[in-house]
Amino acid sequence: MLRRIVVLKKRIIKRVVELSIAAILFAMIILIFIKQGGGNKAIITLSIIGGVIIAGYIVYLLIGRLLVRKWHIAHPNASKIYMMYEPKMRKVTYIQVYSVDGETPMTFGNPYSVDGRGIYLTPGLHLVEMQCIASGNWFQANNRAYGKEVLEINVEEGVDYKCEYSLESHDYFLQLV
Repeated sequence: MLRRIVVLKKRIIKRVVELSIAAILFAMIILIFIKQGGGNKAIITLSIIGGVIIAGYIVYLLIGRLLVRKWHIAHPNASKIYMMYEPKMRKVTYIQVYSVDGETPMTFGNPYSVDGRGIYLTPGLHLVEMQCIASGNWFQANNRAYGKEVLEINVEEGVDYKCEYSLESHDYFLQLV
């Protein structure tokens, strides 16, 4: 329980820092726009700031990929666990992973899509905190989260798995790929 509280505190602190940086950047942009009178100078300045922000975000993504690659080189026998993704007409059901052994999981796949995403696990027994989420479109408020649980997953060396959730029985299943 204490480990879970520490992980939640880390997540909350990270989210507060991200929101604070976004608020500071927004305030700076508004101040520059007002101070320069909203003319051509302001638009040029804001374009430069936007370019710097985009470049910084690209560097942030590259550093994240390098860290995952460095971890994967240190653990060459790690297995991939693909997470469930079921798109339907007006609803997408997927599994979100929050922590592995109380730490941030090493993920793979596109960060903006849940399709083809998953986590890396080293061989052995792991405690994985995950939750199945069914999210609808923005016209309907039928979003639902099922069973946030901490599961014990035993992984073999070099074997890839797919993690799925049954909406009927409300159980998680781990299948070989």
